[in-house]
Amino acid sequence: MPDEETQPMYDEVYNDPEADLILVSSDNVSFKIFKYHLQSCSYVFREMVSSLDGPTQANVSHSKIEFTDPQLENAATLRLFLDIVTSCQPELKREILAPLRDCILFAKKYECQIVFPSLSMMARQLLKADISRHYIFIIAALVDDVDLAASAIIQAGKWHWPSEDIADPSGWLTNSDTKVPMEPGLLGVNKGAGVMEISSWPLSDINRLPLPYLVALMKVNRKFPLTPESGVQIAAASYFEKLMAEWNKSALAEY
Repeated sequence: MPDEETQPMYDEVYNDPEADLILVSSDNVSFKIFKYHLQSCSYVFREMVSSLDGPTQANVSHSKIEFTDPQLENAATLRLFLDIVTSCQPELKREILAPLRDCILFAKKYECQIVFPSLSMMARQLLKADISRHYIFIIAALVDDVDLAASAIIQAGKWHWPSEDIADPSGWLTNSDTKVPMEPGLLGVNKGAGVMEISSWPLSDINRLPLPYLVALMKVNRKFPLTPESGVQIAAASYFEKLMAEWNKSALAEY
C-alpha cells in the first residue's frame, strides 16, 4: 500500500484539476481522472467507485482508490491502462512489453473485458517493431489472440537466441523471477536456438503461458523444427491454429 506518510507524485498526463477521482498506484503515483472512465470498464470498477460515494465522502473534493499490488498496479501499468480507456496512443517500443503484459493481467483481475480488443490491437502493432517474436507470442497468449500468436510463429523465422547476453525489456522479469537466477543452457535460454523452440525458453517465460498455448506450442515443436533456417513457420502456424481450434471446441463442449 502507498506510504501514508509520503506525498504521492502526480502523473504528468493524468492530472486534470477538474477530475473527480484519484487513483494511487502501488509505487505512490497519483492519477487524476474522471470516474466514468473507470466505471465504463467493468462491473468491478463500477462497484468500487460507487462505494466511494457514500456520506463520508460528501466534503471531499476527490474520491480516491489506492492500489497495492507492486507488479500489476504500479504507475507504468496504470498509465498504460488509462491510455487505453481514454483512447490515447502510447509509443509502441520494446520497453512497453512489461507494462502491456501487466496491463492485460490487471484487466483480467478487474474483469475489464471491454478493453481486450484494444489490448489485442496494440499487441498486433508490435509485429512491426524489432522485438523478439517469443515476447509477442506470450502477449498474444495472455490476451487470448490465436491469430496473433500464429503470426508470431510465422515471423519468428529469422529470430534466434543471440550468442551474447541481451537483457529482457525493463520490468519483464518479475520479483519472483529474479529470486531464481538461471544460467543459459540450464533453466535459462539456449543460445543459438530459434525463439519459438519452446525447449529453449527460460523457465520464467514458460511459466507465463496459459496452459492451452503452452501445450499447443509444445505439440507444434514436436511436429515441426522451428529453427531459424527450417522454413516451416507457415505450416507450423497453421497447425498451431488447428490445435487451438480443437482445444476451444473441446472447452465449449464442457459447458
